[in-house]
Amino acid sequence: MATPVVLTIALALTGCTGDEPGSAATDDARAPDDQVSRQLDAARQQGASEEQLQIIESGEVTFDAYEAAVLRTIECLQDEGFDVDGPEVVELSGFPEVTYTYPVWTEGRTDEEAGQVARACEDEHSSAVQGLYRNSPEAQQAQAALVAEHRPAVVTCLQDQGVEATGDEELDALDTLVAQGEEATGTNCYLEQGIFRVAVLTP
Repeated sequence: MATPVVLTIALALTGCTGDEPGSAATDDARAPDDQVSRQLDAARQQGASEEQLQIIESGEVTFDAYEAAVLRTIECLQDEGFDVDGPEVVELSGFPEVTYTYPVWTEGRTDEEAGQVARACEDEHSSAVQGLYRNSPEAQQAQAALVAEHRPAVVTCLQDQGVEATGDEELDALDTLVAQGEEATGTNCYLEQGIFRVAVLTP
């Protein structure tokens, strides 16, 4: 039986002004105080490290600070016996992301036990930071720009699936259509255009 492999994408945001990775985030990148408060509470419950809590509490992040959090996660996984491949910086969503993979298996553990250990490493060092910035203005703007660039091809894909799409839909509505098309055909029209964007059906 093949060993399951986990692909982890850790968001690493840079400013929209074209700053190079490692530069400070702009004031506009700061998360709302209520979002920061909720993330801090959730992170503490998950056992987040003090380094991660400090990043969350600041409400903003530099690439270097986030990359360090990801590297601490990878170091934790390696210390626990996981064979980690990465990190690698990619741009699947219109902005830089850090990816790494590892098989969910270690000597002397069941797959379930290994998964729990891996999750603990991620929760301690980077999961909450990733969640905080996934919905940041920079991330949303970058994804919206990427979708706009590929919108005609996405709409054509949807129409080929039998989904009624005009191309004039708001982004949220387009997300819903993509999710409908995927549910009906098994093909995600975003992924077909190389866009890594989550589209789910809402009740």
